[in-house]
Amino acid sequence: MAREHVARFLTLNPSDAKARLLLAEAFLKDEANLSRQAAADAALSQLDRIPDASPMGSRARIQEARLQLFVMHQPRAAEDRLRAARALDPRSGEAAYLLWKLYDLTGRSDWSDDMFWNSFDATPQSQRAERLREWYMSQFFPAYANPELDRLMGFLGEQELPSVRSEFKRLQYFRDVDPQSAVALAALAKWFHIEGDPRFALQLLSEGEPKLDRPYTEPFFVATFVAILIELGEHERAEAAFERWPEPRAGYEFKKWQAIILDEVWQDFALALESYAEAIARWPGTADWRLQFRMAQCLARIGRSQEAETLRTSARLIERLMERTTQGEIRQALGDLTNATRLQKVREFYRQLSCELEVNAWSEVIRGLEPHARPANKTSAR
Repeated sequence: MAREHVARFLTLNPSDAKARLLLAEAFLKDEANLSRQAAADAALSQLDRIPDASPMGSRARIQEARLQLFVMHQPRAAEDRLRAARALDPRSGEAAYLLWKLYDLTGRSDWSDDMFWNSFDATPQSQRAERLREWYMSQFFPAYANPELDRLMGFLGEQELPSVRSEFKRLQYFRDVDPQSAVALAALAKWFHIEGDPRFALQLLSEGEPKLDRPYTEPFFVATFVAILIELGEHERAEAAFERWPEPRAGYEFKKWQAIILDEVWQDFALALESYAEAIARWPGTADWRLQFRMAQCLARIGRSQEAETLRTSARLIERLMERTTQGEIRQALGDLTNATRLQKVREFYRQLSCELEVNAWSEVIRGLEPHARPANKTSAR
């Protein structure tokens, strides 16, 4: 057996990292003698013996993350390994891609833009259209974005279609297997909030918080808590939670909730407008029409009526772009990634959202599909 051969080699060469990787892979392929869990445990024991300092260190951490997420269903441990892999090799497109997918699977799709673009930069030209389609689904239909991964992990049957219920099944499982994870609890609470039950979402967070491992080191936990409290009108608790936001105190989510608290709690409209502007200037703020309406109200409160109406007009356009009919047309266009004419509709959608990166990326895909960009047909050998 290949496994026995590599194991014998390692008795003489215990520091050979490539051989350790091969042995870990051999354990995973040995379906006849080992259960899936036992194979994963054996592979992890080999990968753990490859130090970060090894040239194979980043590869070992990525392989560990794959096992911990897709086989052992431990997203927190997998995230730690992927962050270690990226620290060892910041240019690793695979690590960035897997971290983006992990964020998708843990309710944090709208926190993942940096990871996506890092992975996209390393994506071959031939796969970029597919990657951009994944990105669209990730941001606009996250519950339906990763059916193959849900099937791989057993959260979705072979013939079952993804749904918000299958998303709930995954998020509930992650919370149950890691009750100390602030991310897992926040993701489940966010699901209930989005599905229209903010009071139960708040109950989950309030009852679960004492059991969590350092929840206020996780900005996603704080943002979820603040969002639910603001909706329920518990402004004092929302402000207290927001004050515990960890560093770095920046980015869309931080600026969004800073703006809303400055506006609706402190009534410091001038400072609120600065934070609103920073929030809507970057993704996903460019598509957040509700936040733009809030900013328009803030402008109106201080007498800047013309600016408020201009922003409302822009927000109404974005709101229409999110309607079911328009989104159905976009998804239909994405069904054929070889049709340059139909993909122009996708590009125009992003242009209307002022998403320059997506517009440029889709423009490149479309150019590659135009007749002058295609190689000449070769004469058949038959």
